[in-house]
Amino acid sequence: MNEWTNECSDSMPAGSSTQYIFKLPKMTASAGDLSRLSPLLLLLLLLQTKLPGTVLLPAPQKPLKAEERKAAAVGSSVLFLAPDIPSTIEIIQWEFINSLPLHVIVEYNSRDRSITVYPPFNDRVHFSPSNGSLVLNNVQKNDSGIYKAVINLDEQKARKTKLDVLEPVSLIQVRSSTRRAGSVIELSCGAKGDSIDSFEWKKDGQPLPAERCYQLPGNRSVLFIMEGKKLDCGIFSCNASNEISWLESSLSLIIEGISPSLHLVQNLCATTLILVVVVGAGFIVHHYQVETHGSDERVIRYFICIHGLLALSAILLFSAAVKWMEEKGPSAVFILLTLALIGVAVVAFTMFMVGACHPEKFPQLQTKKSTHIILDFITRGGVILLLASACFLITNIQELQEEGCSQHGNLATAFVITSVVMLVVACLVLLLCLQWNHRKIKNLRRERRRSQRETEEDEATGS
Repeated sequence: MNEWTNECSDSMPAGSSTQYIFKLPKMTASAGDLSRLSPLLLLLLLLQTKLPGTVLLPAPQKPLKAEERKAAAVGSSVLFLAPDIPSTIEIIQWEFINSLPLHVIVEYNSRDRSITVYPPFNDRVHFSPSNGSLVLNNVQKNDSGIYKAVINLDEQKARKTKLDVLEPVSLIQVRSSTRRAGSVIELSCGAKGDSIDSFEWKKDGQPLPAERCYQLPGNRSVLFIMEGKKLDCGIFSCNASNEISWLESSLSLIIEGISPSLHLVQNLCATTLILVVVVGAGFIVHHYQVETHGSDERVIRYFICIHGLLALSAILLFSAAVKWMEEKGPSAVFILLTLALIGVAVVAFTMFMVGACHPEKFPQLQTKKSTHIILDFITRGGVILLLASACFLITNIQELQEEGCSQHGNLATAFVITSVVMLVVACLVLLLCLQWNHRKIKNLRRERRRSQRETEEDEATGS
């Protein structure tokens, strides 16, 4: 049996006498083993043709460990320190180890004081011969790896530094999932950057209060408020950081006591209150008109207008009650309320349509005592029902609103504007109806006069 060894040497670029030796471990092999080893030996020989500034090394027995570690932002400059400078310097060499083959960055020869910088590091490095330090400018993410400084080819005293090039933290934003009182509120802190390993939350510039149940699962980028309350209102800030940078963003959390559906209910109730006040005042004025002028046409038109507003008020409050039950669930009180509102709306709308379409029949309805009592009870009682129901709903909504911290002044302004707009629209519709009714009454008078004239002419002809 024979023992086989192989040594392959190649010289460094000009100015260097260093030799890198590839050595295969000794082994005993038969002829069959030799035939299997020959392609490997041939491959090693072919790989000796290397590019400028690159060197092939045997596979290390242990992973190369750096003595220190640096982190730098993309585009910045990094200073690498060499080992302690001995009294006599022959050669200083900086190498970049990321994957095989390694790259020689710069080589300094003290004999002729020559500095050789190899690609792709041209125009990006600054080497100081006095202390052997190296400055790498405009680092990029592919510059991450191990940088090794060797003096006088003494590998035992070589200094190795691991560099990690990271993107700094950017574009941080805090968002909330919902802001409803009593619900689970999720605050998320989104940020861009490499290796973001820390998220720190604060409320109003202070650490999160211990008395509240705040949960921070995982990497703490999400903050859960298990049951939103008024005391959770404030400014929540999130600080995201990695090894090279940090960035902070904040969100003003305003807990809303009521949902958009209940906002609509409150607007409808406010509008109903305004209309009911107008209707109630209208009934009082109509009573004095009847006592003073009797049931003339002008008083009848005024009475028709009041019933139209009453029907509109009942329809608005009916819509508010239905929305309330959709949000809070049905109850016996609100079911009875909706049935009563339907009755008031039907009676008031019927009176309005009879007076608008057939004004000659309207006095007949008022002359019947039973009909008159029923109509008065429903219409006057409907005003009281609408007033009490609207106040009840608004009171409940205000109590829910107190559970949050939204601004009441803005809501009140919105209610007033909405109510005024809806009241103007209602008045325009009623004015159009009254104008149409006035024309119909005018045509009816013309027909009466013409028929009366024809009767007089017939009587004159007969006599």
